[in-house]
Amino acid sequence: MVYDSRGRSLVVFGGFRMDDQRKAALSSAVFLYSVPYNRWSEVMPSAKSWSYDIEPLGFHTANVVGDYMIVHGGKKNGHLENRCFSRQTHFYSLRSRSWIRHMSKNAASSPAKLFGHVADVIGDKILIVHGGYYGMMSGVMRAYSIPNLNRTDAGGCDKIEDEDSCRGSFVEDCIWRRGSCVNDGDADFTNGAVCSSLKDCLSCTTHGMVGLAFYLVFGNSLGLGSSTSN
Repeated sequence: MVYDSRGRSLVVFGGFRMDDQRKAALSSAVFLYSVPYNRWSEVMPSAKSWSYDIEPLGFHTANVVGDYMIVHGGKKNGHLENRCFSRQTHFYSLRSRSWIRHMSKNAASSPAKLFGHVADVIGDKILIVHGGYYGMMSGVMRAYSIPNLNRTDAGGCDKIEDEDSCRGSFVEDCIWRRGSCVNDGDADFTNGAVCSSLKDCLSCTTHGMVGLAFYLVFGNSLGLGSSTSN
């Protein structure tokens, strides 16, 4: 679980959930919890060409760098054999609510398949991974150099000409809108990038820019997000 400060929401990926037979099964679902509105929403898998469906995972780590959640390692479906552990690093865009194929495909794999480890980020540049289980307990610490997620060598979002490159670039502030790649600093979160991935209109207004703007303007006067003690 990570906190998306820009969207003011908790983002929960994977873990175990009850299946139709009421048995615990690994999940690939992504859930959002709106802190201002105290409301949960499930994010639907993206059908865009630049995205992909991540496999169910548990006991992985999740960290935030810029507008991305970085998921590393974890346990896949199966028994406790080594082939059921993951060494992959996945990038999830907190703005488009989708797994970015280009970024995850080009991410360096860990030397070891791990789950149950811990991870933290240093200066948005280094992912530190320590411990975990890979058939036996590990005491090894590893460092992964995170790609630059804050700019593009092409000179800016407006220099990117196609949707796949715009969505899959290592740029935290680029978004594809109305046939061009633009900086999303002023983009409306309620465009197709977010609302099309949510199940209902209420979730769209909760996690979109309209809901956040309403909270910022009227939240204090209506007592939204305030806490009381008994």
